[in-house]
Amino acid sequence: IKRYFKCSNKQCNCHKGKKAHGPHFYISYSTDTYSKQIYIQPQYINIIKKHIENYNKLWVLIKSISDENINKFRKNKLK
Repeated sequence: IKRYFKCSNKQCNCHKGKKAHGPHFYISYSTDTYSKQIYIQPQYINIIKKHIENYNKLWVLIKSISDENINKFRKNKLK
């Protein structure tokens, strides 16, 4: 998640309709009971983006294997 924030200094340009401070990056995740966000320090953004790409590739593979197993099950069930 990319966020921009207004600071607490009321004299700052961010309170006068100008650009807010940021971007600040966060990773967001959910469990059964809550959602959480973790701040990502700027030096780790590229590493985290690569991890997210790998995570998404893994889910594509898992979905493909799952679909294949469902199709095999259906074929055997119909015989």
